[in-house]
Amino acid sequence: MAEPISDHIVIGAGISGLGAAHFAARRGIESVVLEAAPRIGGCIHSHEFDGLGGFWAEAGSHTCFNSYGNLLAILDDLGLTARVRAKAKVGYRLWLQGERRSVMSALHPVEALVSLPRLLTTAKAGRSVADYYGRVLGSRNYRDLLRHAFQAVICQPADEYPAEALFRRKPRRKDVIKAFTFDRGLSTVAEAVASQPSIEVRTGQRVEGIEAKGEGFR
Repeated sequence: MAEPISDHIVIGAGISGLGAAHFAARRGIESVVLEAAPRIGGCIHSHEFDGLGGFWAEAGSHTCFNSYGNLLAILDDLGLTARVRAKAKVGYRLWLQGERRSVMSALHPVEALVSLPRLLTTAKAGRSVADYYGRVLGSRNYRDLLRHAFQAVICQPADEYPAEALFRRKPRRKDVIKAFTFDRGLSTVAEAVASQPSIEVRTGQRVEGIEAKGEGFR
């Protein structure tokens, strides 16, 4: 396939890359989005099971919130805000050693009790998630339980993520329900962004380099 030449090349068709292409489109700039994987969406992946009557499940991000300002701006632009629906309230379980288990089965209560007083003396600023929560709730509790929970929140390895940014408070849109999804899952957003005429998405494209070409890039 010929290398694309464009005014705006976006590497990666996850929600961040698609968002960059969307906001460029709002300013009249056409984009080529290159994605190495065979699908778009990145950590957003609503997987449909063809043999189960259209049943689907989230295989990545599972909830959006009304504090996601940039995402809500995209939904407004694409007419999707009115289509949000409340996420079903279901309990969480752990998949541990080939079995589904309760969340509490991975908790080390004695370690938690011994570590909790450090909440009063340990600052989040300048600490990673692993460092901070390993101190205030215990290293084994972090390793066996919290690490997995926090990775589910940010959809990426959580260990080196800044502790002060993990649950940072953000303004909320009162006209949108607090936690939401869509009838066919969160992939609805990625698909709507990618379908815009000023955005061309190419999957299966591993980028090796980028260089200037005339007035654009390739």
